[in-house]
Amino acid sequence: MLAYFTRQGFECPAHSNPADFALDLITIDLQHEQREAESREKVRKLVEAWQTQSGSDLQETLDKRLPGIEEGEEGNSTKSVKTQSLDAKADEAQDAITKSPSNVPSIPRKSFNKASLATPAELGALVRKRASFVTAFPILLHRGLINFRRQPPLLVARIAQVVSLGIVLALFFAPLKKDYFSVQNRMGFIQEIAAFYFVGMLQNVAVFPAERDVFYREDDDGAYSVEAFLAAYSVLEFPFEIISSLIFGVLADFAVGLPRTVEMYFVCSFACFGIVSCGESVGIMFNTLFNHTGFAVNIISVLMSVANTMAGIMSIDMPRLYKIFNYLSPIRYATRAVAPYSLRGIEFSCNDDQRLPNGQCPIETGEEVLQLYKFNVNPNVNIAALAGCVIIYRIVAWALLRAARTRLDKLKGK
Repeated sequence: MLAYFTRQGFECPAHSNPADFALDLITIDLQHEQREAESREKVRKLVEAWQTQSGSDLQETLDKRLPGIEEGEEGNSTKSVKTQSLDAKADEAQDAITKSPSNVPSIPRKSFNKASLATPAELGALVRKRASFVTAFPILLHRGLINFRRQPPLLVARIAQVVSLGIVLALFFAPLKKDYFSVQNRMGFIQEIAAFYFVGMLQNVAVFPAERDVFYREDDDGAYSVEAFLAAYSVLEFPFEIISSLIFGVLADFAVGLPRTVEMYFVCSFACFGIVSCGESVGIMFNTLFNHTGFAVNIISVLMSVANTMAGIMSIDMPRLYKIFNYLSPIRYATRAVAPYSLRGIEFSCNDDQRLPNGQCPIETGEEVLQLYKFNVNPNVNIAALAGCVIIYRIVAWALLRAARTRLDKLKGK
């Protein structure tokens, strides 16, 4: 097939799917009159050239296969009569098989307001019904798994960034001690968990723009819905985030030296997962609003930097406007979930030079640290709020993607 198209002047690019190339080549564009005429003429020439080539090839084959027929002698007349009789019976049997019964009514062919359909591809171009969610979702999921298997760097992008940052943080902070200086180290480690906001965004930039472009092309053809695309993307995303977050929980709980409890392990893991997932959602939002990935990354970086500063550790007293916006940030809830579990019950010591005139250390317990940073709150409420952020952020990302495609469809309708 590709050799035939090449002979006709249509060569398949080296990195293109041959099936997609063939479909694009024989599809008739019905959206614009001029392009319809051009594509129809192109398909007509391809069909005529194929018929001409097929006819000559068939004649060549027949000439090779059929032996020369010589006139027989009179003595072979009986054999010729028998052969003709057998041929006649075979023809009658073939006619009986191919002839349709006369009592079956013929079904008129629907032609979509056209006298005839030039190619099957034209029929496919006229159909605009989207595949249902139930039909499209498993297909998209299967295709996504194949893409991950064929592109190992995507797997590395999904897992390695969280694990790598966790290793770097462990090298910086491990082991956490219980002296006066360790107060700042412990709060610094909690602040650094907010850096996973950027990791989520970078993971999205590595995967989503290419997936988005494919979806836009298929959405223009009316293949499937926004819901099916985003659901398949999320289902493929979450397992990698969960696995990498669980690995980070091991590093934070055992390597860095936070309290080695089940609650502390799962709180660290969930805080990492929540921040990374929200970073992914923010990436979806801005990569939907802006097609230029670099421009979207610049805007996201500014917003995430502000969110990191407003977490409550680097800046305790902020203007009221910042405090209001801070309620929209998942970092606020993640830090207020990890801090109580990591500091309550911890007792700090100090040397003689650090003691106050009354002989006490400036900070003696983890509860005093929480009061100093205004983190003495219910961590379970913040865990629930972080879970709500994960869901709400993804819903907002879906709404923006849905609105962008709906607006585009309306513009096309005009």
